[in-house]
Amino acid sequence: MKAIIAIVAIALLEGYAIYTGIDGALFGVAIAAIAGLGGYIIKQKAPPK
Repeated sequence: MKAIIAIVAIALLEGYAIYTGIDGALFGVAIAAIAGLGGYIIKQKAPPK
């Protein structure tokens, strides 16, 4: 649940940054952070091998 909240928070901050005109490399960092947290969630929910 914490990771989902973090993803939403990062997305909101990035949306605000784009709205105010700050974009470019920061957008890539935000996408990488969201992807990393998403991968973490998938790893936690995967059954053990």
